[in-house]
Amino acid sequence: MHALAASMSQIGLRTPITVREKNKKAYLVCGLHRLEAAKRLEWERIPCFIVPGDEHETRPWKISEDVYRAELSVLDRAEHINELCALIGKKGVQVAPPGGNQPHDRGIKRPPKRSALPKMTFADR
Repeated sequence: MHALAASMSQIGLRTPITVREKNKKAYLVCGLHRLEAAKRLEWERIPCFIVPGDEHETRPWKISEDVYRAELSVLDRAEHINELCALIGKKGVQVAPPGGNQPHDRGIKRPPKRSALPKMTFADR
């Protein structure tokens, strides 16, 4: 928390927090550590994204941010990913592409046979 507050003090907040609105009140979706750091710095305002939806609709957003940004244990990360998959499944979204031969396959999922990009080499610095 101290490091985050120090960073925000020096360079500002680069990634706004995320909130949802209900009855003209803001409810935090993502960014608790950033919000706490702003309070520690005695900021009166903090940049935020306002997203539509209720708690259930914004839950996948919160889980995704936690999985990729938070320091989670292996068990917590697995539970978050499980919950995210279940929430996505409820919405009827297909998580993985269907298997087997696809009749009108236009190569969308395949890499190109020849890349238009030149070959690149990397040197040690």
